[in-house]
Amino acid sequence: VVRSELAGGVLKVSVRAPSPFPYRSQRVLLRLRIPAGASLAVANHEGDVIVRDAGRDVAIEQENGGVVLENAAAGVRLVVRNGTAGIRGVAGHADVEADHAKVSLADAGSLRLDGRHGEFSLSGVKGDARLKLAYGQLRLDGAGRLEADARHTPIEARRVPGGATVADEFATVLLEEIGGDIRVSSRSGLIDLR
Repeated sequence: VVRSELAGGVLKVSVRAPSPFPYRSQRVLLRLRIPAGASLAVANHEGDVIVRDAGRDVAIEQENGGVVLENAAAGVRLVVRNGTAGIRGVAGHADVEADHAKVSLADAGSLRLDGRHGEFSLSGVKGDARLKLAYGQLRLDGAGRLEADARHTPIEARRVPGGATVADEFATVLLEEIGGDIRVSSRSGLIDLR
């Protein structure tokens, strides 16, 4: 059953696909063309979300599935749990919350990432990259400036011309080709500056 509701200039589309016993779930594929001036908000449980060439702000909440987000002309807010996210080409700020997830992000204006229990591969962040991580792994290649607060998370960061402030516990911190001021603190970990 597909339902749509237009209220206050907001179009809400929802799908409910009840399945007869013994089949527990069905897949639903929606292809929507979003007008250039419209913001987009998506909430999905079980399945994948693909968004390309969004003209305004994008907000996605995804649980138990994958997200592909390419070429967002404005800002992005992403919450992903138990899944994957491939993000590329965010002109504005990317705000990402990830739990038990594998996140790959390339080319964003700036970034805030709050990640737990995951793998995070980041590159081409033009402005600040502000990260809070626990029980994961981080690889960063290119950011204007780095601020990372982590625990039990190995960190590899390269090519950050605006400096770095990194705190980590119980893991290795590798910083390479960092310009500006560098502040690193660690507890029971290895610090490697190149």
